[in-house]
Amino acid sequence: MPELYLEGDLFRPERWFTIAPNAFEFPVFSAGPHSCPGYWFGSTAVKVALAAILTRYRMNLPVDARIDYRVQPTMRPLAGIPVFLTLQHGGTHSATPISGKIRDLVSFPH
Repeated sequence: MPELYLEGDLFRPERWFTIAPNAFEFPVFSAGPHSCPGYWFGSTAVKVALAAILTRYRMNLPVDARIDYRVQPTMRPLAGIPVFLTLQHGGTHSATPISGKIRDLVSFPH
């Protein structure tokens, strides 16, 4: 679809920052009768991989992390949230202090 994806055969990942294709225009899974037959498998594989990682590692935020959000059809972070994964060895973990609008939505222990 050259009218939507100029130089569509050229590797330019930054193009995704400026366009918002609908499900029928998105070339990864697409939609309708030409949708990807592996969509459900791919989606499930990502969930299984994430569950496997999170059972073995603990997510830690950097000190003074700020989490703001925006509401669209779903809620998501306004900017990226850097997270570090550390292997869990049991024992206790301390909470990382955070700031931002997320504190308006959730009560955190002190």
